[in-house]
Amino acid sequence: MSSDLHERAQFLIDESRIAGISPEDTVWLNAHLRECSECTRREEETTRMLSAMAELSCGAATVRERLVVTPRQPLPHGRGSVSIAWRWPLAAAAVLLLAAVPLYRAREAARAESDALLLERIDAHVSRTVPQALEPLMNPEPGDHQ
Repeated sequence: MSSDLHERAQFLIDESRIAGISPEDTVWLNAHLRECSECTRREEETTRMLSAMAELSCGAATVRERLVVTPRQPLPHGRGSVSIAWRWPLAAAAVLLLAAVPLYRAREAARAESDALLLERIDAHVSRTVPQALEPLMNPEPGDHQ
């Protein structure tokens, strides 16, 4: 049997679980599954995986509702593509970010002030520790040209 038939069968197995397939494709797939043990195993694995995923769900009614949003489905209540389950966590994250901005700015301002004080102390220390031999270079006399 050619690999094209297996690829088509595997595609139709996945599509039948996710988005649905046409009646003609269903007839072809069922006939192929009766003849091909490899594709039958693939179909059984797909069924087991989707069942396991359904057991791990957090409240959606069917696998199709959790995994598929087809372009033909209208969005619920015209409120965008974000599901209700994600609205509260997204809103909480946005509030957290907005609250963190003033804290971050205050921290940056404190750091800048600390850096300025450190530079002032370094400048004061450096200006007082000029060796005596270099004093003439620090205060040159007006007639001295080198």
